[in-house]
Amino acid sequence: MKKRRLGLYDLAASIFVVGCLIFLLAPEASHRGEAQWPFVVFGGGAVLLALLLAAFAMLRRRLLPAVGKKSADPCAVDFENLSEEFRTRFPDGGMERCDFRPHFDGFAVNAWSAMLPVGNEQTTREAALALLNEVAAWLRDHSGAFQVGDRLQLIVGFPESVKHAGRQIFKCWLPASGLDRLQGLDFAAVGGAFHELESWPVGVVWPNAEPAHAREAAATLGMSSQSHAPPA
Repeated sequence: MKKRRLGLYDLAASIFVVGCLIFLLAPEASHRGEAQWPFVVFGGGAVLLALLLAAFAMLRRRLLPAVGKKSADPCAVDFENLSEEFRTRFPDGGMERCDFRPHFDGFAVNAWSAMLPVGNEQTTREAALALLNEVAAWLRDHSGAFQVGDRLQLIVGFPESVKHAGRQIFKCWLPASGLDRLQGLDFAAVGGAFHELESWPVGVVWPNAEPAHAREAAATLGMSSQSHAPPA
């Protein structure tokens, strides 16, 4: 078990306790007829020193630059830069990760991008596949930025402006070790999986869909023209 290093706050707390104990000895000394001033001086000095140490520790913590804290973990800085590049390439998406050790030896990385419906269900599915392919290709080109034990999940779906639930169209995953060998969307060939959510078209208003009143008007017009048409 790794031991925790004592910091300035711990030292200040210890000195403060000692100072308080010295103060408590002053009445006992007075009761015995001894001088109280040594206890008051040393006790007060210890308390003052503890307060100064605590103030110094607080000041040092506030003066530490945030950049210095980030630079302590180069991998975190590299991934943050990679996420920024991903968002630049896919403005409606993002990328984040979570440490999944010891469940597996690496991070779970989520890379996603949203899109709006295009035309109808079929054209939207084709556009989603094309977007998924672009995300996979971008990750493959940056495969060296991931650790061997990482697992990547790729998601393409709708934003909340389209619908609130069931927005995912495709959800795929693969190990980072197979990313550089990925061909197109053949995730299974590199130890991953491809999954299309069945409910993604439900509740979507397609841009090319005719309003109900327009369809009824067209049907009525068609029936009227047929009734007045000459026999074939």
